[in-house]
Amino acid sequence: MNFAPASADRVLHDTWIFVHDDDIHLFYLAMQIGNNAHRLIGHAVSRDWLHWTEWPGIDLAGPPGSWDAGRVGTGHTFRGPDGRFYLAYTGRIDPQEDIGLAVSEDLRDWRKVSGSPVWPQAVTTPYETDSAARGVAPAWRDPYVFDLPDQGRFALLCAKRNTGPLAARACVALARIDDLQQWTTCEPLRTPPVFPTMEVPEIFPLDGRWWLTFNAHGGWGKRLDTVSRANVSGTFHLVANEPFGEWRLPEESLLIGSGEGRHDAVVARSVLWRGERLAYHHYTGSGESGSARALGLPKVVETAGDRLVLRPWRGLDALHVPARLSAWEAPATGPFSSGSWKTEQETVAGFCSQGAAATFASTSAADLDLSGELRLEGAERAGVAVGSALILLDAKRKQVSLSELRAGTFGPQLDPALDLVRRPVGNHHLRLLKRDRYLEVFLDGELVFSSVWKETGSQGRIAFVVEGGGATFRPTACHGLEPMAR
Repeated sequence: MNFAPASADRVLHDTWIFVHDDDIHLFYLAMQIGNNAHRLIGHAVSRDWLHWTEWPGIDLAGPPGSWDAGRVGTGHTFRGPDGRFYLAYTGRIDPQEDIGLAVSEDLRDWRKVSGSPVWPQAVTTPYETDSAARGVAPAWRDPYVFDLPDQGRFALLCAKRNTGPLAARACVALARIDDLQQWTTCEPLRTPPVFPTMEVPEIFPLDGRWWLTFNAHGGWGKRLDTVSRANVSGTFHLVANEPFGEWRLPEESLLIGSGEGRHDAVVARSVLWRGERLAYHHYTGSGESGSARALGLPKVVETAGDRLVLRPWRGLDALHVPARLSAWEAPATGPFSSGSWKTEQETVAGFCSQGAAATFASTSAADLDLSGELRLEGAERAGVAVGSALILLDAKRKQVSLSELRAGTFGPQLDPALDLVRRPVGNHHLRLLKRDRYLEVFLDGELVFSSVWKETGSQGRIAFVVEGGGATFRPTACHGLEPMAR
């Protein structure tokens, strides 16, 4: 919902950001339409995270037969001790994965440091020694370079152990970088043997502890659940007191992603920006023409006890354009016509004793940023829809769900839930951002859904829905959003 390549034959895949002076450099795997090949690294630059200028792509794929021929994998950009810029990249995605290095004086023109990998795949214990013999995919990709005060420079990547169940062998490999052209493999981070893969790892300190983020998919040989969500995929996190100590898995370990088998927002990383740690990610899609793959809007990373949460970024205000809600109006006939409604000042109150009912307001903006206070005053369920995307608070089942609002035979059709989070509900502050095909939902300032929707824009319609009792909704802010450049 933020950036997608202008080229008709490329879509955006895994991303990484490098900040230099006032410029935000976005690097991404520029996947070819329809064939999941990404020999080219895309490059775009911004000064506000919201408006991007594309730079020439970076071609680091080697010739046929070379160690880095084929699909180039995710990388990381950093500054070297000589003041130049370096790009660590995955030379190719299977059958053999190794890490190469390129250098640039201006972040525009890149050349390889050498014709060999700087961090070749380890095939010794405790890392996987023979992937082919065990019939599992190799893993030695997605480097991330970081510095530790008084300890030096290190790198992480996605790897596998050589012991344990195949669906829980994922680990994060560690290297010490004393020489940029030769990285020394160390023991992996001490992470719990839980995940089938730990792609695109990143490590950073925040509020006195260390945090490790990585991407995992619930469909890769093992179902992944958290306390509040089932069958989840996306970016997870671990917490530790120090980087080379024992890493712990919070009960709520999903930082951003989806449940119920969906696969929407993935591969989140973060960077310090003007005193805040901002997370960025991309939305996945089919990879075909018109794919939903795009860079998501940045979000603020904060701690909440032993876990990380994502909150709205104030910089999004720069996207606001005028938009006003019309008066609420309930249909006089048809499946949405049940219930009774009353509007007083800016608050709309609804009641429906049997089944569900809806009232509607319209706006001229196709893309919306809507906030409001939603109170369940006896209702079994109540929610707000932007277009057909419905966020539903369910007091009976103690969950918040993402559903599609449709007309049923005797009233609004609110089920099935497309995604849901189990939690007690009552009175909450709700914020929905719908831009193009992308939907973000914050509940009491915390991100709960970040999804690809089937339709673009909001179609200029807002709905307030109640079921089995009374509820109120008070809009506190309604802004249009500047259309996303395609």
